[in-house]
Amino acid sequence: MNLPNESLLTTAVNQPMERVPVPMSSSLLVDAVRDLEPRTNLAAARHHIHNLMATFAHCLVARDLPTMSQLLGLCRITHHPPTGGTNPVDPEHPGRLFDWCNGSALVTTSDLSVWYEDKDVAYRCIYQIWQPGEIAPLIAMGTFLGRLESGPQVWRWAEHHIHEH
Repeated sequence: MNLPNESLLTTAVNQPMERVPVPMSSSLLVDAVRDLEPRTNLAAARHHIHNLMATFAHCLVARDLPTMSQLLGLCRITHHPPTGGTNPVDPEHPGRLFDWCNGSALVTTSDLSVWYEDKDVAYRCIYQIWQPGEIAPLIAMGTFLGRLESGPQVWRWAEHHIHEH
């Protein structure tokens, strides 16, 4: 590869930039840049939700009631059993959520989808609860649905719905 000598590089760098007219088709570029911020925010929210789901699963398995209460804060939680109906869960006392896990279960989440609902971010993912062992039987599975409210520089966990299948 032949590089120009240093004096040519210096001369090229010191030249004033020539204004180039922007063709109309570059408006697509402007739109793409404008869309970048919401997509970046959505990616950050997805990462935050992924961490919330991992911490939620850890609290279920560890039966860590104080951390679970702190994690859920003022979140509205409902449990929808496969038999139908809706059972509200008190975020200050989410003890009955621990009935799923006997302390040695494995909770996995997958297929996390995240989207905007006005200024808030909603999510949906599949959860599975397994009993560890040579043949790990499936104890429960279903869908987590929820919403994070956007605030000044923070996301607040507003809703978490547990649909058991």
